[in-house]
Amino acid sequence: MPDPEPRSPRKPSPLEPLRPFTARRDSGLELRAAQPEPTEADFDHSSEAPLPHWAEGRVDTVAGRTLRVKSAPGLRDRLDLVRSRLVRRRERIRVAPGLYALGNPGTGTPVFVTANYKPSFDALRFALSHRDAWLLVLDTKGVNVWCAAGKGRFGDAELLRRLRASGLERIAPRADLVLPQLGATGVGAWKIAKATGRRVRVGPVRAADLGAWLDSGCVATAAMRRVRFGLRERAVLIPREIVARSGAFALALLPAIAFAWSAKPGIPPVAPGANLAALAARAFAWWAAPAGGLFMGLVAFPLALPVIPFRHFSAKGALLGAAWTAAWLAAARLPPLESISGALAATSVASYLAVNFTGSSTCTSQDAVKRELRIALPLQAAGAVLALLALAARMALALAGAAGGAP
Repeated sequence: MPDPEPRSPRKPSPLEPLRPFTARRDSGLELRAAQPEPTEADFDHSSEAPLPHWAEGRVDTVAGRTLRVKSAPGLRDRLDLVRSRLVRRRERIRVAPGLYALGNPGTGTPVFVTANYKPSFDALRFALSHRDAWLLVLDTKGVNVWCAAGKGRFGDAELLRRLRASGLERIAPRADLVLPQLGATGVGAWKIAKATGRRVRVGPVRAADLGAWLDSGCVATAAMRRVRFGLRERAVLIPREIVARSGAFALALLPAIAFAWSAKPGIPPVAPGANLAALAARAFAWWAAPAGGLFMGLVAFPLALPVIPFRHFSAKGALLGAAWTAAWLAAARLPPLESISGALAATSVASYLAVNFTGSSTCTSQDAVKRELRIALPLQAAGAVLALLALAARMALALAGAAGGAP
């Protein structure tokens, strides 16, 4: 759970008290009493508060004041998108949950539901450019719609809480709710319709198709319902994965230095006047094995996913790791223990990283992934342990040789 962002001191809100929202008894939906109820104090839309860069003004409604958002991207919006690809804690790139106005919405204007992850929020408002709409932003802790739905953060309970907190029953009592299709695993449209008495529609997969969907009378084509995972969708994951795993490249230097430190026959590992250039060359030669495994799992795997043989992602990654290992063994020509350790490290790392993409692909299921992990994870762990044992054996032999004055 990410640390909460620091909040500025709150000013008294000018909003009127909200009328409690009660789900229908036959809806099967119930809010747990243990959950804190959101209040007007969570948001500061008063005229004294500075506008965020993505807002262009304020709107007074029967339930109080809310922000009117821009529908065109600015430089800071584009920078936020870049940051979301390059920073470790992208969940901090988010907006406050609540109700926002786009254009000049009325009592019957549709309400589009999204997550408070800012790139998701931005994609929605940009897709609805030159249109009137209400945007209901759920508190997903800075996680996008698809992932938040799988984690339960984009769900029925949070949607009902946000409907109640926003005062939507008074602001737009007859408005339809439009849910994103990728949130269907977390929100049951028929349950929400039963609980609220509203018509609930499910929009297209991609926010960019919302304009065509609305123009067609909210009728989706087969293409609008299809979840694509083409080269562009796969490639966009690479920068984020590299940033998240960047420490692993540096971590792999530790065993590389250990191997190089113990690889000079007949000389103690800490001998004065050791040739640092030779030491660095030996360290790099071994480091190339796990670094190549990282590259195969983080870059080559998502790019080449459809053409790699095998069905299971772990097997696909292991195949890429083995291919890199073959090239590395031919080029490095290291002694047996170093070669065995590097080969196991590269293959295990590539296989493990490949499995991580099951959560962002469209060709896996949760049950199938669980079955795969029951077999793959022990094998990957065994490969890592054997690689470390080979390192320990090489160190022991080097120290024994230095102590005994072996030639």
